Amino acid sequence: MEKQGKFSMLDGIRFLWPYARKFRYNFAMFYFGWFVQNLLSLAFPIIFAAMIDEIVYYKNLTAFLNISLVFVAMAAFSAVLFFLIYTFDLVIKSVFTFDLRLAIFKRVQIMTAKYMADMKTGDLIQLINGDSMEAPHFVIRNLFHFTNGVIACLFYIGYLFFISPLAGGLVLVCAPISACISLKFGRKIRGYAAHRREVYGGYLSWLVEVLRGLRDIRLLTAEPVVRQKLDTQHAEIFGVSVKSSVSSITADRLIQLVNLIIQLALFCVAGYLAARGELTIGVFTVLITFFFDLKGSIIHLSRNNMDAQNRLTHLQRVSDFMALPIERKRDGTHTLTVEQGRIEFDGVDFAYDRGVPVFEGLCLDIAPGEKLALVGASGCGKSTAAELLMGFFAPTHGTIRIDGQDISGCSLHSLRAAIGVVQQEVLIFDASIRENLLLANRNAADDTLWAACEKAGIAEFFRTYPEGLDTVIGASGVGLSGGQRQRLAIARIYVKNPKILIFDEATGSLDDETERQVHGAWAQLLVGRTAIVIAHRQSSVMLCRRAALLAGGQVTAYGDPRELCENDPQFRALFALDQGEGQAT
Repeated sequence: MEKQGKFSMLDGIRFLWPYARKFRYNFAMFYFGWFVQNLLSLAFPIIFAAMIDEIVYYKNLTAFLNISLVFVAMAAFSAVLFFLIYTFDLVIKSVFTFDLRLAIFKRVQIMTAKYMADMKTGDLIQLINGDSMEAPHFVIRNLFHFTNGVIACLFYIGYLFFISPLAGGLVLVCAPISACISLKFGRKIRGYAAHRREVYGGYLSWLVEVLRGLRDIRLLTAEPVVRQKLDTQHAEIFGVSVKSSVSSITADRLIQLVNLIIQLALFCVAGYLAARGELTIGVFTVLITFFFDLKGSIIHLSRNNMDAQNRLTHLQRVSDFMALPIERKRDGTHTLTVEQGRIEFDGVDFAYDRGVPVFEGLCLDIAPGEKLALVGASGCGKSTAAELLMGFFAPTHGTIRIDGQDISGCSLHSLRAAIGVVQQEVLIFDASIRENLLLANRNAADDTLWAACEKAGIAEFFRTYPEGLDTVIGASGVGLSGGQRQRLAIARIYVKNPKILIFDEATGSLDDETERQVHGAWAQLLVGRTAIVIAHRQSSVMLCRRAALLAGGQVTAYGDPRELCENDPQFRALFALDQGEGQAT
């Protein structure tokens, strides 16, 4: 993910405001509650001091009792208010975090194919589950609590000046020194935090890959290599965490040292004033209490600043991600209507990131209902052609049309609704058969789902389950064989009922017998539909009436696959076909 410049507190506020605006009244009420709570905490020492002086110096029991009742009432109100504030805090954090996570997830769904391919799984998980959680903490802890802390510090210093200008001057020295220490170490901590986020995102992505490939790792006897990699990654994460913690502790201890020196000086001043009779016991109590409160507030503000620097790295990651290009920037306004299914690539040029061209003047004309095999060496652009057709990328030059309609002017939703795709890796959620089928059409009735399963040749197998379509088939279809997963994908296409089909290496991982069975299910699905079959295996190619050989960014051979096998050396070498094998449909 691309990194932007320095992300300030103001940048964080600007970024979060569109998401927080919805809850502005909730945040305002929450802040008001905390503000009142702070006022009460400031008033308690003063009231307590008045109680001491009334009973010690003036022997006024009635005033003492009246002030005591006020003190108790305020304490009870503070306890109730504290409970309400924290209840409100939990609600705000929950709804605000959910809204931001939803916004991030929506962005993931519409990010461009380039960034979709570049983003690491671990980074996305960290964005959605980790970084988003820091947003409400930034608002509540780093903005609201910081503001209240500054107000409290100003009140403490002002009151100490009121009691004694000398005492106020002493504590006033403490604040700027502590602020300088906090700012210096805060910059270091922010750098460490940003580095740790980056390392941890890569670690999560690597861990996901390892967990997916445990079987292959065992077969390769690569466990020691993987453990070594784990040790290396953890060592790097640990090292950055230690540096951040050491910086935080160092700053904290330095501020404590400054406060201790000021504290000793203040005790001397207070003793001097008390000896001269200029301080009552109550006022002395307030002075000492406010100094300790001030010292705690300064330490809290310092930690708050360092915490904010750490949290800003999370917010910057989210902000940078939300600024990435999305598909809607090139989403057309017209609705694609497909009646025949004719596909035309007219002089299409395309290159990834202005690199080596994938296509230069690509021309293809696929007639309605035709089955075209798209073949070629690895990296020639077969899957890229399919992705261009589905709108994941846009041609740099040329036009792609479906039934005469330029797809660049059509909405991506209507474009993808008209195309059904069966891939080698079938998307299957850890959910029921019904839920997996309804991905294609969430309004489909059970009769439609069973009819689709019948046509795909898998209904009989599903009926062996006691719960039928409500059977949970496990993550990635762990309860199904490779052929059954492909048949489920075909059933899902029937539910979607598109006019155009794309088979992208759909049988590449199946054995010959299972492939023949799946091809049998294809035969009925292909009737009346235009199909592009991307394949390396001859059996899939021979299902098509026409084949197009891609090489050098263009179609170098086009025609019946058997004739190409006989007459085109490049085609024949690509598949090493035995003449006469396979039947065209």
